Amino acid sequence: MVCLNMQQKVNGMKVLAIAPYEGLKELITQLAKKEKLDITTEIGDLNQGLSLAKAAKKQGFDIIISRGGTAELIQRELSIPVVEIEVSGYDMLRVLTLVKKYPGKTAIVGFEQIAEGAAAVCEILNISMSSYKVKQEQDISAILENLKSNGYQNIIGDAVTIKMAQSAGLNGILLTSGKESVMKAFRNAEKVYGFYQKIKETYSLPYQLIEQSDLGIAVYDADKTRIYSNSLFNEQVTPNMQEQLQELLGSQVGEKHVYLLSDAEAHWKVLQEQLNRNDEQITVFKLERLAVNEKNQAGVLTSIGDEKRNNGLTFLSKNEKVQKIFTFIQNSKQVNSCIWINGEKGTGKEYIASYIHASNMHLNSSYLITFDCELMTKETWLDWLSRLDNGKKTVFIKNIEYLTIELQRVLYRFVKEHKEECFFIISCSQNIFAKIQTGEFLESLHQLLSDVSFVLPPLRERKEDIEGMASVFINEQNLRYGKQVVGLRQEAKEYLEQGNWPGNINQLKQTINNGVLFSNGYYLEIEDVAEVMQGEPAGVTSDLTLTGTLDEIEKSIIQKVWLEEGKNQTKTAERLGINRTTLWRKLKE
Repeated sequence: MVCLNMQQKVNGMKVLAIAPYEGLKELITQLAKKEKLDITTEIGDLNQGLSLAKAAKKQGFDIIISRGGTAELIQRELSIPVVEIEVSGYDMLRVLTLVKKYPGKTAIVGFEQIAEGAAAVCEILNISMSSYKVKQEQDISAILENLKSNGYQNIIGDAVTIKMAQSAGLNGILLTSGKESVMKAFRNAEKVYGFYQKIKETYSLPYQLIEQSDLGIAVYDADKTRIYSNSLFNEQVTPNMQEQLQELLGSQVGEKHVYLLSDAEAHWKVLQEQLNRNDEQITVFKLERLAVNEKNQAGVLTSIGDEKRNNGLTFLSKNEKVQKIFTFIQNSKQVNSCIWINGEKGTGKEYIASYIHASNMHLNSSYLITFDCELMTKETWLDWLSRLDNGKKTVFIKNIEYLTIELQRVLYRFVKEHKEECFFIISCSQNIFAKIQTGEFLESLHQLLSDVSFVLPPLRERKEDIEGMASVFINEQNLRYGKQVVGLRQEAKEYLEQGNWPGNINQLKQTINNGVLFSNGYYLEIEDVAEVMQGEPAGVTSDLTLTGTLDEIEKSIIQKVWLEEGKNQTKTAERLGINRTTLWRKLKE
């Protein structure tokens, strides 16, 4: 009944939702479809979000739905109604529960509503966590630098804060908005729309006359910002013509002026009028299209970026070997040293390279460019090397063991020439000394590129990090899919720690990603991760037999109960009086 009433009230409401991250966009889209609401969703934050809102206003959207500082900025700059998606107590509780398992020191940094709300939840739950309030975006950088120098590794905040945290080499955890907050925003939008509809009814006739006029009409305020334009203006007046109108603003003093303007599309007769509104002078343009020029040209400007951007992900580790590596990175400023990173595939060598770059180990390096030797051809290699002649850069050469001897010699000469202006980071997944002995790799190149070298241990040797990494990956998937998973059940954690992990961190990430995607609860259960890792237990039948040994009879009973409970391991374990880890092990035997 509520949904039907809401649909009746909001029929025709045109809403633009501006989400600061992909997961919120996905959540809004899903809920809007379920509620049968006409909502367009875009990704944007602060100034980017403001630009989207300005465009939406010109396109006739009724309401903007956004979040945090972006919603506040739009509300301050534009006259269009803005409904905020709140970060509720539920949202904060979910994130704080997830972050409890992150190793390292954690702080909350954000605008007033976020910082104070999170601090209140921490106080209620008796969680010891520092909270820092910012008034404007410019304050964030200084706060983050101070926190980093004081040993903080994790930053909880809004989208702007975590982007800056990641750029500073810190781990950013976004305060996400859940289903409850989005649904509340929908209902607030309904109320606001109803109120504005009543106002619009009063002025509907003059509004319709202007909208249906044969003239293109646009209104600009004293700051030369367009505050209204009708349908004909939006559809037919080109950007070039709009720029010509901007140049006329403030050029004439008086009530009315007439111009004849042209562009590649048409000739226009333009009437300019000066009006007063609430002691503010506004300008009205009325455009009449006189003739059409058949010449129609279009141009496309394409911008191509060569460098790969740092994704900001850092690994937080309790492992002694990994901690030593990070301590070295944080304490060293070896400007012209080449760093060689060894480790099995999937151990996080690329993330370490990004972390080294983000930590400003090379103080004059602005860009991080990655060469994947396993994927690049000779031609692409030579082409990319030719682009590196200008400016200071960090060059990450990934999977160097796949380079041919010919390209190794090319790289040797290049490094020799550019070691002063380029900071080189190398990764290798194979035994490079064995390759040197067989003549597959140049010893001189290895010596040139390994001023500093270290080995990343495989995941099977750092199982104390599995829960912390899983929390990081859960957070990533929450952002991507709009989920609200807050952690691992104890049985799931123990099961993951028992794994051999031949694919290392990459395999763990894939396991967690799939678990979150298909999970329907707040915690990942053992069945969520076990089925991804090993598939369904094989050889299970529904027939119960009492023949055979005691172990065989026990197995038959367990299989029958498991099938009767619809393969639900939680219910099966409860019925049999055993924990889920034991149940899974027995099903696999």
